[in-house]
Parts: sequence; structure tokens; C-alpha cells
Amino acid sequence: PPDTPSDFSCQTQNMREITCTWSQGRDTYLYGRHSSKYMLYEEFLKNSVLCTVACSEQCSCSWDIGKQRIYNITLTVENPLGKKTATEVFDVTHRIHPLPAFQLWEEHTDAEIKLHWSQQNKGIELFCQAELWQPDGKAQLYNSSDTQLCHNSITLGGLQPYTEYTARVHCGAAKHFWRWSEWSEAYTFRTKEAAPSGKLDIWREITPVLGGRNVALFWKQEADFRANGGNISYEVTWEKVVDSSVEFSSKSECISLSSGYNSTRIFIDNHPYRISIMAKNTVSYSLPSVLIIPGATGTEKKLNSSELKEERVNGTNDGIWISWKRRDKYDSYIIDWCNFPMWQPCDLQWKRFGPNTSSALINS
Repeated sequence: PPDTPSDFSCQTQNMREITCTWSQGRDTYLYGRHSSKYMLYEEFLKNSVLCTVACSEQCSCSWDIGKQRIYNITLTVENPLGKKTATEVFDVTHRIHPLPAFQLWEEHTDAEIKLHWSQQNKGIELFCQAELWQPDGKAQLYNSSDTQLCHNSITLGGLQPYTEYTARVHCGAAKHFWRWSEWSEAYTFRTKEAAPSGKLDIWREITPVLGGRNVALFWKQEADFRANGGNISYEVTWEKVVDSSVEFSSKSECISLSSGYNSTRIFIDNHPYRISIMAKNTVSYSLPSVLIIPGATGTEKKLNSSELKEERVNGTNDGIWISWKRRDKYDSYIIDWCNFPMWQPCDLQWKRFGPNTSSALINS
């Protein structure tokens, strides 16, 4: 005899047609006119259900809903060796399995997008979710703020500028949730550019020359720096500080360098100078990183000659160990070095330390 139909379930995707599905069970090895026959019967109306059964991996049968809302369906499977039945009682308004969303599109800024889509479930109130894949591969779910009847959209916030994301949407009935729809096709988009965020870490190397000083300037992106755009360049500005007490400055000079650069060299005279370096994209600038270069006979000369010296320098298998005596007057310390000191210009490296630090291990 045939197996009792398993996984018997009925649903609608559009409130116009009901589809019932079930699993066939084991092979009976009966074929042709002896093979198993299926019949659906509606117990409330005492009528056979007029539908055509189709079986592949699962069997299914569909028919128009009409005005009836509550059904009591008996599925019978029969062959010459016997018959089995399964029953399903349901309210069709509680069995809505929406069709998947399609034609996704978006309106976006640098920090959020409004994701829109089309829906075939006209007149059905839906609750929807969007799944957003972050650049690191992690997924985040966003719920729609209201039910979707006429306006199919979700706002996805907290995004990074100029970053590629991928999203997809699924929906379920808002009033009597039963099942999520299948996911929509994945949709990929990029947020708009914004000004670079964070600052550059900058340092310098000063060489006295006739009539002034050559200043080699170096910069690197801090850990929290984000370009937030596709075309980054760097703008270096320097200006003479005429009155250091109020930082009143003379007319500034400026150069712009492409993204491939992380250093440049300028000439200044023996007066104090204020130097700033900013990252730039097509939207705007980052916050400036500023260096004050004292006059040639000012604090810097004294500091270099007597104020602060390393106490001990030891080579180890892991690098170079440096220690120094802390001074209360300083709020930070900077160690600079060259990994390849014979190179010209030197590939200057540097690392910053807080006021309570008095030693460090330097490695390349």
C-alpha cells in the first residue's frame, strides 16, 4: 500500500490561488493504471477539489480561492493495494507565503540608503526585512519601520561613506505571519563619498643649510583614518609665524601631492613656521595635522643638545630596545629611525608614546 502523505501543507502567495504540497513517500513499484492516484476533498463543502496533481520532488495541486476562507482538506492516496489519507484544516488568511521582492533600487547618501523594491502581492499588508552584508562579510538585519502595503522600502543607516554593500529583502504577512518569502536577488550598491575622516600622523626631519633649513615632511594614515573617497591627494601648507604668541602668520605656501606620495621636502628660513598636512578627496578635506617648527635658535636647538637623550640602546632579536628618563614637562615622546639608513632619502619611521612611557622596543 502507499505511504501516508507526509509534509502535507497548503498556502497562498497572492490570496487568489491555493497550493497544497506533500511528499510522495517510498516507491510502491506500481506503474501505469496501477500507480498511486491522489484526490483532494473539501470536507465543509462536501466537494472534490478540482485541481491537477503534479509530482516531481514533491507533489502539488493548485486551485482558485473564490470567496471561501476556511478549508478542511482531505488528501487521499490510493492504489490497488490500499489507500491512506492526510488532513489539513486552515484559514487561508493565515497561510500567506508572499512572492519574493524584485527590481531593487536605492536612494543613497554617504551614511544611509533607502532601499526600494517591487512586490507582486497587491493588497496584502507585509512586514519586511533587509539583510545587509558588510564589507567584512558580516550580515546585519534591518526591519521595516511600518507595514508595506503601498510603499515598499527600508532605510539602512549607520553605513560608511564610499563603501560597497550588498542587500536583499524578504517579507511576510503583517497580520497573520506564517512564512517569510524567498529572498530577493542580491543587490549591490556603493554609498556616496564624504570628506576624509580622522587625521594624518605627521613628522619631520630638519637639516640646517645656508640661509635656512631643509625640512623633510613625512605622513601616514592613523588607525582611525578613512579616505571616504576614490581619489585621495595630500595638501601641504606652510606659513611663517611672525608673532608666535598669537600665531599670527604671513602669507602661506602650498603644494598638492597625489596619493602615491607619503613625504616631501620644503625649504624654510630661520623663522618659526606652522606646517599643516591634509588629505583631500573630491568632496572635501580631512582635519589638518599641524607641526610647529621653532626658529633656528629657539627651543628645538636646546632640546636637541641637552634636554632629552636616550639612556640606553640595546639590540635584541626582536628589534632595538630604547629607554629614556621621563620629564614632567613633556606630554608625549616621539622616536624616529630609519630601517635602511644608507638610503637617500632615509625611509624615516616614527612612533609616538604617552607621557608615562620611558622605554620602547623598535622593530621594522
